[in-house]
Amino acid sequence: MEAARKGWLVTIGIEPTHPATGFGYISAGDALSDVGGAFGVLEFVEKPSSEVATAYVEAGYRWNAGMFVVRPAVLLDLLAQRDPDFAAALRGIAEDPSTPGRRLAEPAEDRRRPRGGGASGRGRSGGGRAGQLRLGRHR
Repeated sequence: MEAARKGWLVTIGIEPTHPATGFGYISAGDALSDVGGAFGVLEFVEKPSSEVATAYVEAGYRWNAGMFVVRPAVLLDLLAQRDPDFAAALRGIAEDPSTPGRRLAEPAEDRRRPRGGGASGRGRSGGGRAGQLRLGRHR
């Protein structure tokens, strides 16, 4: 993901194979000159009606895969714009994973669960092609 390596927050858009009401949609903007296959994002929209989904597919919208690719430092910098204290706490944990109380930010029920393992899920993309949409560059 070249765009993420260049400091961009990237979201994954899937080329739809049909109008679907179970997906959110992304409206892509202009192609970006410095990263092949990446576009600006004009709009995120939630799961539409059937009629609106048909219009989105015809207009070139992509399904929103809900997946992002970003360097950790970029994500923390973006988070710091909204919640500087939380971003600082996360940076502290990253610098020293043995930080006392590092799990205190988790909900109580999560702290009681043992760590490790976990279930793996499988999803369907509907057979569309994935593409990257660049949201914003960290400066």
